[in-house]
Amino acid sequence: MPIRGKGAFAGGNTSSRLRSGQAEARKNNLPNYPQRGQASIGKTSSSARALRGQASIGKTSSSARALRGQAAIELISILSVALIVLGAILAAAKSAHEDMQISLESKMLESGLSSLGKNAELAYRSGPGTILSSRLSIPYTAVEDGSYIGDGIINVRLEHKYGVRDVPYKLSVPVEGDLSFLPGDYEVFAVSHRNYVFITSTPTLVASDNIIYLKGRPGEEKRASVGIRNPGDTGTTYRAVLDPLPDDAGVTLEWHSKNVNGGGSTELGIRAEPGTSYSGDILVTSSTGEYERIRLEIGN
Repeated sequence: MPIRGKGAFAGGNTSSRLRSGQAEARKNNLPNYPQRGQASIGKTSSSARALRGQASIGKTSSSARALRGQAAIELISILSVALIVLGAILAAAKSAHEDMQISLESKMLESGLSSLGKNAELAYRSGPGTILSSRLSIPYTAVEDGSYIGDGIINVRLEHKYGVRDVPYKLSVPVEGDLSFLPGDYEVFAVSHRNYVFITSTPTLVASDNIIYLKGRPGEEKRASVGIRNPGDTGTTYRAVLDPLPDDAGVTLEWHSKNVNGGGSTELGIRAEPGTSYSGDILVTSSTGEYERIRLEIGN
């Protein structure tokens, strides 16, 4: 028993001495190796955790960049498809608009030709000197090559993406003309002359008479005149000849060429010497190609 008591006492003293030694060491600033080891272990653990965090952040950043790149590629693909679809829609819309415009302009042309044709037929029945006007829209697809007036037909040739198409209008009366087939909107005149109708946007010739009879007393000179008017707004040059030419110089015209301004007029005198007879025409032609035949009969 005394021995156990002593040992227990000794063990208690040892623990007390250890605590006392630690306190003394702290007091004298002596190294405390167990605490420094624990601190070092703590620092090492903190560094390891920081590295693991950085590694985790790095992995997260790489994944985020990969996701953003994939999203950008998908967005570009979607936009590309959308642009292709939009381009196809716009091309189809443009084609449909062109088709509608071609169809509309063709119908307007046909309507204008019909009105012009009816005016030409009415003017022809009404007789020389009659002038009737209408509107005619020549579409942008019209071409001059292949468009014409003649042989009782007014034809306008169109060229578009579907090829070449002729738009003819057949008349029941003889027609000629100098109509321009350039694209545009025109006021077109049907001018009636002897035996035909002249189609033009610039009428230049209307005669006051279409038949002249010259008769007089034997031995007297015979005289007459015919009025010629330029109803348009542009000047022209008239040329006048007898057709056929007389066998002698007994029949003469006062002039063979004369300039007349738009809206102006002139007189053409005819003189026949005594004893002269003649049966033919006075052919008056404008510089635009419009012409009139005035019947001339001279007898004793």
